[in-house]
Amino acid sequence: MSCPNNPEKVAGCYAKSVQPKNLENWNSKNMNKYAWKITEDHCDSESLNTFGPCDITPEQEAALNNGKGEAFRMYDDDGELMYSGVIADFANRRGSVSYSGFEPLEDFGMPNVGCTEIHYLEKTNSGMKWKQL
Repeated sequence: MSCPNNPEKVAGCYAKSVQPKNLENWNSKNMNKYAWKITEDHCDSESLNTFGPCDITPEQEAALNNGKGEAFRMYDDDGELMYSGVIADFANRRGSVSYSGFEPLEDFGMPNVGCTEIHYLEKTNSGMKWKQL
């Protein structure tokens, strides 16, 4: 799939920026267990700095903006790189993460431009490599 000229945003659960009505009600108890951010839109730049899921908190957005997260890339069915981003765990569980890794793809990449693959940067014996999930 090539980049759409005027991509129609579907009713997915993502937000350009979080602006809760009452910041006093937002605290760590309200946090989603994971959050992601699109750091590069290789298609048309419309989705740059998109955050998800829809219940991301200002604290999570700030953490992602300050470098927290694991790098990912999303590709369409032609193997074309569409988005790069980061996902971070906010569940505070030791030894495991609260996400499967498919969340940015399912929340945003598939419904937005038809992405079919997500790859994560992994450390290997020969250095860092992108690996499809």
